[in-house]
Amino acid sequence: MQNVIFGVRATMKPSLIVLLLSSVLLTQPGCRSLDTRADKAPVNKCQEDLKRIPEIAALLKPHIRADGEEDEKPLKGLEVALTINGMIRSQSNFDDDIDNSCESENTRENFEKLLNTLKQNNMPPTVDFLVGKLIDRGLLEIWLQSGNLAGNMTYSRVKARKRTAQDFLEDVARNDELLLELWKKFPPKQKYFRYPRLKLSKDEQNREEIKAFLKQKGYLDAPATIDARDRKFSELYCAAQARGDQDCVNLMKAKFKSLLLDTTL
Repeated sequence: MQNVIFGVRATMKPSLIVLLLSSVLLTQPGCRSLDTRADKAPVNKCQEDLKRIPEIAALLKPHIRADGEEDEKPLKGLEVALTINGMIRSQSNFDDDIDNSCESENTRENFEKLLNTLKQNNMPPTVDFLVGKLIDRGLLEIWLQSGNLAGNMTYSRVKARKRTAQDFLEDVARNDELLLELWKKFPPKQKYFRYPRLKLSKDEQNREEIKAFLKQKGYLDAPATIDARDRKFSELYCAAQARGDQDCVNLMKAKFKSLLLDTTL
């Protein structure tokens, strides 16, 4: 869940939010290997792994409710927009990532699952922020044909604060040229940009230079306000799937739902 790009003015049910985010739980590449010791009960180990996610550890702490506090705050009237960082690819490239368990989730089947879930829930056009070197052109065309949008997140996912303004903008421009070929077939009403890792340059002059370039190219900077933390969950989820631990998989789903609802509230 990210910042409002397309307003959805309605009562947002927790189940809808979780369903949508669960569909993109496995889209993030580059998962780290985890502790696979067999000297602990599987569920206990799974719970310990979950507690390594700081947000989960905080959520598990006892919460003392004030008098009159409701069990669940209403989400009525909340405007949200679902955005995605990184398209699912149609096949794996094991040379690119560390953990093959997560990389193997790059399948046409998972892409179709994501696309169908958005359609079934009547979601407005969803922006997928793309890193050019990882683009799957075939699936991207299907994504755009379905009415969804593509955003620019640089060609090689370089952080603005790690490069000079010139180096960073060259990487943005390279991705812009790649996307322009597709936008000729599927012209967007608005072009969106997102900084990799949401990291801006620390240098004020560089920041202004980058902002001016984005404005000149017609991009709207899209920040993120609600982070699903799905990348962290994916590390654990993929490992549990790989070892056939369905109890841990189910626990991941439950904790993911709880954290996402808590974060959204």
